[in-house]
Amino acid sequence: MAEQFEAVDPWGLLELHWIYRKETGEYLYSVRFSGASPYIQASEPQRTKPTLVRERFTALCARAGRKMGLISGTADDWFAQVSVGNRITSFEGDVEHPKTKEVMHVMTGTITNIAQKAAALCYRIDSSPETHEVLPPESLPPSTTGSKRANVKRAAWLKERLHERGWDHNTPEKFNGPEHRTVQRILNGEPVGPSSLRKLVTALNSYHNAKRVMFSEIPND
Repeated sequence: MAEQFEAVDPWGLLELHWIYRKETGEYLYSVRFSGASPYIQASEPQRTKPTLVRERFTALCARAGRKMGLISGTADDWFAQVSVGNRITSFEGDVEHPKTKEVMHVMTGTITNIAQKAAALCYRIDSSPETHEVLPPESLPPSTTGSKRANVKRAAWLKERLHERGWDHNTPEKFNGPEHRTVQRILNGEPVGPSSLRKLVTALNSYHNAKRVMFSEIPND
């Protein structure tokens, strides 16, 4: 999908504005267009409205999120993935909600050229064999091919992710994750299949008060 992200905004004018509410641990995202002109001159003798470009980009983000198996299937899940490592805070402080008058402590920032950053993430995902939807047997990570050696790093990684969420090995199953026996196998350092790991990522990402995880960051040993 990298080529599609590159094509949707070749001008690099789309921006992603984010707000982080510290009280709730919630990220709010909105796509903005930095172009001043009401139309963009394309290579063909036609003009494209910025609103249409934004709509195409948002729809593409939702498709990318669903392809990765992110739980909500909305563009926001993809925005969360793309923004990791790209967030630069431009403001931090207390603000008053315009309607409820609630005082909130927030951090805000803008990520420029967001379509190109989304394309870069797609290239990183594609370069890692274990992130493909269907894996040929010879390309599976060692821990998914039936090896009996202990996956110590993976077990420690999962233990930390569960601790961040206040979960135990029974909880992921309640959020469309693998069953509790599979989660316990991972915690024991035993090998599991890629489909179980994907379900685990889906469950972990259903908890919005913790950092999002990606399939590619799960340790192979």
